[in-house]
Amino acid sequence: MDSIVFWLLFLSQATAPQRAHAPSSGALCVPGNPVAPAYSGAIDLSSQLACNATTSAGPWSARLSPDGQELFVALAAPAGTFGMENCLVARVDAGTSTVSGSFSVGLFPEEIVWTTIGQDPAGWVTNSSSGTVTVFDPQGQTIETIVLPDPLGFGSCFPFGIVASQDQQRVYVGTLDGSGIVYALDTASRSVVEELVIPGGHGRLGFYRRRLIMPMTEYDPFFTSSTARVVFVDPADPEGAVSVTIPSPSTFPSAQDVAIRCDGRMYLSGLALGNQIHVLDARTRAYVGAIPSTTSGGFHQGLALSPAGLLAVADYVSEEIAFFDAWTEQPLALVDLASLPDVHVDPEELVFSKDGQRLWAVCNGSDSLAVFDVP
Repeated sequence: MDSIVFWLLFLSQATAPQRAHAPSSGALCVPGNPVAPAYSGAIDLSSQLACNATTSAGPWSARLSPDGQELFVALAAPAGTFGMENCLVARVDAGTSTVSGSFSVGLFPEEIVWTTIGQDPAGWVTNSSSGTVTVFDPQGQTIETIVLPDPLGFGSCFPFGIVASQDQQRVYVGTLDGSGIVYALDTASRSVVEELVIPGGHGRLGFYRRRLIMPMTEYDPFFTSSTARVVFVDPADPEGAVSVTIPSPSTFPSAQDVAIRCDGRMYLSGLALGNQIHVLDARTRAYVGAIPSTTSGGFHQGLALSPAGLLAVADYVSEEIAFFDAWTEQPLALVDLASLPDVHVDPEELVFSKDGQRLWAVCNGSDSLAVFDVP
């Protein structure tokens, strides 16, 4: 691997480890009374090894099937490693928390999204090291492998965040190769039909109404500092994009993940962002403020919001998950994963069930999912 490629990847994964589920939106627009969940067990994924993975499955993210019956888990590799890529997506029964199997995709699969309108349900997963997107059906059969352009000649554009437009006509894929290109894939032809240039490394992507929401990390030309920001852009009007800088006292802040309340209030997690959850308004595209994360590490990779308004944020350095009432923005509980009966390390993503009564924490370093039930 060329040294400059290694350095770019090191910066994107070591100083700003990438891993973003697409944001969830609460189903209610009136305050509820969310309560913190209780730990209920672990799901072991350590046996799911393929391709270059020999010792660690490296679960990275997860997404529920459209019917909510199965959890599809991207098994990538240990964070920040090269030459040890996994290439599997595991299937977990959402009701029984049992692993039913896995299927092969590309190297270092990271983020998953589903499309459902105008065709049978299809899953889309970004394969970072392969520079591809694998499209699959609910049974885990490959429908298509889409090869993305490699404009800088690194061998991959390192696709990461992925999200579907609300009309399901396009799937948008962010990249980490430094090109700043977001690829728009047509869901009917399953091909690249458009490119948006949004400079920086793209985190987990989301949508609010017509606007694509992009957490960003932009390094200076000498990689001596970075700026964390969020870009709001209507793909039909890219010239009208609005960029909001996220305040941070750190040299290398990084915006990672977003969760959007049904009324447009938006929560942002990231690395070295002052140990806070930042709050924006997706309607006005404006910064609102911040609330203390209550975790001790300040490296927040995963963020999730339940339909009832339970907000959860994961800190992969301190191995903690903090829970909040998203309506009052007050803390409810703090869980130390290291103190649980099972070992869970490096929580990279959080996923709520469709009814909000179960939460899965995807733990990269322990090859496990920590399972929580909401009373």
